[in-house]
Amino acid sequence: MIKQDKLIISYSLLTLWNNGRFEDAISMYFHKDTKKSRQMSEGLEYHHKWEDSIKKDKTLTVGGCTIKFNNPKCEVQKKVNYSEQFDLSGIFDCIDGETLYEWKTGVASSSEYTNGNQLPFYFLIAKLDKTPIEKGVLMRYNQYEKQADLTVLWNSEEQIEKAKNFIDSLAPDVHKFWLDNNLPFDKMKGGEVYGNP
Repeated sequence: MIKQDKLIISYSLLTLWNNGRFEDAISMYFHKDTKKSRQMSEGLEYHHKWEDSIKKDKTLTVGGCTIKFNNPKCEVQKKVNYSEQFDLSGIFDCIDGETLYEWKTGVASSSEYTNGNQLPFYFLIAKLDKTPIEKGVLMRYNQYEKQADLTVLWNSEEQIEKAKNFIDSLAPDVHKFWLDNNLPFDKMKGGEVYGNP
């Protein structure tokens, strides 16, 4: 059961906070409009196009990489209890059986993304949600060079611990800032930036 008296932590929120983009993190939490870069807008366009292809044909071909799906579910939103202070939230790009798929665009390689915290964060959410996930597949499309690559990351206790360390090292600071500035935990109530951490 998700309570309104707990801060809802997402991978994006923690990443923005970790990068010192505090105002962007707060704006995102309260669904305020933030400026999207050209790269972000392009990425969203590709995401929508790929989702349409998966839903229509159960197949996705990008830059020479073809993935065939059995029973895909796109844009799967999950919210789970993590602790007394936090709930975790994530939107998985696609789940097919016990495989989690994430789509990226840009110049960073798929292996660079899988070395980060997003897939471990999602593995942890899936575990808490009792959704069996064996592996994550991250496909990256470089729209400038028209090339795609993908990397597989296997779910493991090591990845789960990596996610917990990521959360536990950042989320308490976010929570303290919310309390110090009397910001509501309810995402729908909005909020103003009262100062920087």
